[in-house]
Parts: sequence; C-alpha cells; structure tokens
Amino acid sequence: MKILIAGLTTNYQFKRLKEEGEKLGHIIDGCKSTDLIIKSGSDFNAETLNLDISSYDLVYSFVTKRRWEWYMAFNYVQEKFGTKIINNLSFLPTPVAE
Repeated sequence: MKILIAGLTTNYQFKRLKEEGEKLGHIIDGCKSTDLIIKSGSDFNAETLNLDISSYDLVYSFVTKRRWEWYMAFNYVQEKFGTKIINNLSFLPTPVAE
C-alpha cells in the first residue's frame, strides 16, 4: 500500500510511522502542509511539491483546520480516485466549555 502522511514530516512520530509501515511492506511518504499545490483549469489536480496525491491508496492527514485547501483537495481525491482519507483531527476530543 502506498501511504501519504500529510502535515507531519520531521518529528519522531513521522519517523516511527514510516519505519513501522515499511516493515510491513508499505511505501510511506510525508509532506508538509505548506507543500500543497492545487492546479485548476480544464481539470483539477492536487499535488505537493514532489508528489501526486492521487497516486496514494491512503492519506493520513495531520493538517490543521487552518489549511482548508487541504480538505478541499482530499475531498476531491477521495471522490475521484477512491483514495482513503484519515483525518487525524476527527479523533481529537471536543473541548468542553466551562
């Protein structure tokens, strides 16, 4: 399986995810949230500086809510190519108002 970890590339957590994924035979790539490029014209395409997002079987997003363009790109890739998207923010607990 080819997996992209978005928004988490230089810390220990990414390193461990990459090591364990590769032990299982997966291809693991990472990109920064600021690397997203959205091309539009006659066709829409979402890429990073060096990677075509549509070529991945799974995208694991650690991107913050401030980068709304990632959500738009992931939604497009999921609908058009059937790529599984895991949004890490959906697993965070909802803050409780005091």
